[in-house]
Parts: sequence; C-alpha cells; structure tokens
Amino acid sequence: MADEVAVLRARHPKLYVIVAAATDDLEARLACYEAGADDCLAPPFAPREFAAKLAALRRRRAAGDPMPLLAGYVARLDVGALLLRADGRSRSVTKREADLLVLLARSAGASVAREDVLRKAWGAPARMTPNSVDVYVGYARRKLELLGADVTIETVRGVGFRLAPRAAQATGSVSRSDRSS
Repeated sequence: MADEVAVLRARHPKLYVIVAAATDDLEARLACYEAGADDCLAPPFAPREFAAKLAALRRRRAAGDPMPLLAGYVARLDVGALLLRADGRSRSVTKREADLLVLLARSAGASVAREDVLRKAWGAPARMTPNSVDVYVGYARRKLELLGADVTIETVRGVGFRLAPRAAQATGSVSRSDRSS
C-alpha cells in the first residue's frame, strides 16, 4: 500500500491521501505515513470519521502560506504541501512530522512534553507511545539538518522538546541578533 501512496503523492502532490487500512497493522500504517499519506484509518472506522478527517485536511490546507517555525528565522513549514522549507530548499515531511512541527512552532520555543505531542498533535492514537514521539522527533530533526535550517529541535531533559535556533557556528548561518541590524 505504501508504494501506491508514494506514487500518488509524487504524481499529485496536492491530493488528499487518506488510507483506509484493511487491518490494524501499525507498521503498514507507519509505512503509508512515511510514503506521504495524510492520514490512515484503522478498522473499524465510521464514514463520519472519514468525513471529519477530510474536513480537517481541507481546513489545514486552506490555512495559507508556510508558517515560520520560530519567529525571526527562515525555516518554514508548508502544512498544505507537507514541505519543510529553508533558504530556497525544501524537503517533504509526513503528516505526523508536520503535526509535531506545528505543535512545537505554536509553543514559540517553550518545551512540549512527549505526552502533549501524543495528545495535542496526534490525538493519542492507539499503539502510539512516548517512544513514538522520539522517533518522529528524530525524523523531523534530521530533515531540518539536511536542509541546513536555522532552527532545530532540542531535547529538554526530563521535560520534552522545543524548537530552538541552531548554533550559528554549526550552520554558518546568521544569528537572529545579526539579522536585525
């Protein structure tokens, strides 16, 4: 199924992709997310749930321009296109990564607990654990690094995660204070 999702996403990047899984197989659903699915429904699900998820996707995509991850920095997230952008380059993200980044961006540099990511960003889906958050943080952090973004995800020991400026010496980028002059 993930292969079909990847082909759909490549051919039609703005298409809504919601997978109705035949079984409650976590690995298969995760593969679909990684391939670009916007959401995966595990059985049993109601048609009203599908309609609600589709409406939520439409609202999110209608939100407009890419959002800055941190005020005053270049890194942005285009939730509608599921793209992370920095310095003219972009990299695709999964829906779960995008939801994680949106929650962290809305916290404006404050720490967000793993449990809050599960509940607030993902709606506490079955079989997702605090360790799942660590996995997706790792994916998103790596994509930010590959872009050379001026923002990173920091681990706040004993608390959770937050978005923070990447050290200028590590990326060669201009610091926030240098930009305002």
